[in-house]
Amino acid sequence: MQVQPNQQLETAKNAARIYIGYFLYQLKASRAQIRETGNAHLINGHITIVLFLLGDASFHLVAARYGALLVPLMALCAAGIILSLLGFNVFGYTFLLSIMGAVFLFVLATLLIYVVSLVVLGLIGEYLMDALAAGLRSIDFDDIL
Repeated sequence: MQVQPNQQLETAKNAARIYIGYFLYQLKASRAQIRETGNAHLINGHITIVLFLLGDASFHLVAARYGALLVPLMALCAAGIILSLLGFNVFGYTFLLSIMGAVFLFVLATLLIYVVSLVVLGLIGEYLMDALAAGLRSIDFDDIL
């Protein structure tokens, strides 16, 4: 039984290889070569900006954004308190629902970060192994021995 390659995964791998090649080229490039970079590298430039912005997020920024996501859940909890004070027996349900929502958001955000990190590290590792293998293939071991 032959396994068919996932077309979307192969497209993502190819895009990652192109970006990593662009990244390494620009890292080694002189100022003159960087000035000549044109529209052909527009997508790679956007990817670099997004990655920089993601990497620039501090703990305080992440905590502030996560806190902003929790505001509706806090409002739900506050509504449960007010309704309980008015005689409705709903606080337990609204409190449980708000806690479940907060846990869900935290787990979802954590899983998303881990998945993205693993994919990026896997693509970088694959690229580095390919580069290492290509470098080893280019060595003429007969001259060394």
